[in-house]
Amino acid sequence: MNKVIIFDLDGTLYQTHLGLLSAVNRAYTELGLTSPSEQDVLNLIGETSENFFAKLIKPNNQAIKRELADKISHYEKLYAKKQGRLYDKTLETLVELKNNNYQLALCTNGSESYVANILATYDLGKYFSFVKHKDPVKNKAQHVKDIVTESKAGLVVMVGDSDHDIAAARVNKVVSIGARYGYRQHTISGADYFIEDITEIVSLVYQLEILCEVENRISFKNKKAYVIGINGVDTSGKSVLARALNKYLVNRGHKVQLISIDEFHNPSSIRYSGANPIDSYIDFAFNLELLKTEILLPISKGEKVVKELRLLDLNTDEFNIRKSLDIDSQTVVIIEGVLLYREPIDEFFDTRVYLDISFDEVLSRARIRDVPKYGTAFLQRYRSKYIPIQKKYLSKYQPQSKSHIVVDNNNYNKPEIIRS
Repeated sequence: MNKVIIFDLDGTLYQTHLGLLSAVNRAYTELGLTSPSEQDVLNLIGETSENFFAKLIKPNNQAIKRELADKISHYEKLYAKKQGRLYDKTLETLVELKNNNYQLALCTNGSESYVANILATYDLGKYFSFVKHKDPVKNKAQHVKDIVTESKAGLVVMVGDSDHDIAAARVNKVVSIGARYGYRQHTISGADYFIEDITEIVSLVYQLEILCEVENRISFKNKKAYVIGINGVDTSGKSVLARALNKYLVNRGHKVQLISIDEFHNPSSIRYSGANPIDSYIDFAFNLELLKTEILLPISKGEKVVKELRLLDLNTDEFNIRKSLDIDSQTVVIIEGVLLYREPIDEFFDTRVYLDISFDEVLSRARIRDVPKYGTAFLQRYRSKYIPIQKKYLSKYQPQSKSHIVVDNNNYNKPEIIRS
């Protein structure tokens, strides 16, 4: 799958104000004029050069306006080399993305000469497959459309610090990431995701790659809800991925129903009814027949599922949790949990996703997640119960081999699709 990340420049990669403020002050001083406030300048970063100068320069004298604009442009290029600076870790981030086969694009309202100067000053040109600057005919949204077309990418992400960037992404139905460290950090809104530091892009786009891969499989041609399963051993990241997929699909305009297998626990009198605790958990922990008859079987027939179920509260061992369902033929149903791909529900999944981690990683995550709450003795429960349960499930049902998408999630900051 081709994948492209489109970056804004000012306030996203480049700390524009460091050189711009000095350029503005020098230009105004040389003409004997009072410089605008620092905040007035900052508020205009990211505008087209025409809008920037029109809103910044107040004298009515057109000759002075032109002279100020020329001086500011001249000194800004000069100070870009002396005072300007990329945001911390920008180069490292671009290198990592490039090394992981992401095409990178630059899309900015800056002029061609301004962009060329920044690219040359910081040797950035080699990272970008596409560079779009201010154009007398095309706006930023149209430039993004051109990048989408030219790149032929399955996953396109727009990163910027202004509402202009988010709007350009929305018009083109691409994923948007708002940079809250930029010049619009207090006003930017409407993005699909937000980051506080440029390095956060890396782990986010790795996850988005998986979400996009799942979305590409969705089809309603059978005139029924589309059922996605997310499975893996304990602590593999099933719930995290399910919530992320839910958010991603909703942002992309899908109707989604999220279901956890944990919501379908049997009461303790059933869960612990067997002689062998390993087999008891596998056979009796979950009421899979309820999930099948109340949800999955009607879905398979193209029926609507609009109802409320009473489900077990593990804390009280009573059926006092109400689960509202609203599923029609255009709904994506996400079901996540352990021991998922087996009878009597295995046949109902349209796409199966499996998150693969080692059992050493299971224990490592359990130390972080469970030990603070339950104490170190809880790790023995993993060794004596939960891990043996998973090993038996893996051996008997082979969930990896039957999954459409398998993700190596040992490093949750860098999940990797190993089969699709």
